[in-house]
Amino acid sequence: MRKLILALAVVVMCLGMTGCATLVSDNKTFTQIETFPSGAECIVEGDNYKQNIITPSNLQIPAKAAPVAITCTSDGYHTSIERIDTKMDGWTFGNILFGGLVGVIVDASTKSGHKYPEKVVLTLNRKDFPSAEERDKWYDQREKEVNEKIDREVQTALAGCSDDNRSMCERKVKKLNEFREQQLLDIKKNRNESVISIPVVEADPLIEATAKK
Repeated sequence: MRKLILALAVVVMCLGMTGCATLVSDNKTFTQIETFPSGAECIVEGDNYKQNIITPSNLQIPAKAAPVAITCTSDGYHTSIERIDTKMDGWTFGNILFGGLVGVIVDASTKSGHKYPEKVVLTLNRKDFPSAEERDKWYDQREKEVNEKIDREVQTALAGCSDDNRSMCERKVKKLNEFREQQLLDIKKNRNESVISIPVVEADPLIEATAKK
């Protein structure tokens, strides 16, 4: 009963305030951007937004900039690109109760209440290997990591499905599999572009002198 009275009081107050459109939602959140290896130079770029960073870095990215591309480079590694987008947080739905439909509409237009992932980790693919075996071992592991990660996300998406949101789940799974395909294509491309650097063994001066005699 007390909670109901409090909720009604908030609604009454809200009706007389123009600030109710974004009553409980905001976009003042940070995203931790990390790379393997660390110390990579990255460009974080979105709509009217661009930031140069060195990983690891903690950024407050404007929600209105979404979707955002993160492009990272490091010596000895291929360039890696990750794209992130925002998701509506639970507070925005609270605006239906406290701010009315106007609050939800304003949230949608300003992306208030939309948040990026708390952490983004990019693995850069190596360029140089001492042998073809080492190269294939590296890239086989990268393919395994991508497949395992996407499989987990697909399972999570399917676990939250119901008859009411079946079509939305199917769209999400489709996007995840499209992302998987693109990631695997990038890995294949990086594998083919990698270099096998055969170590140069310096000759022993004593052996060379003996051979000349």
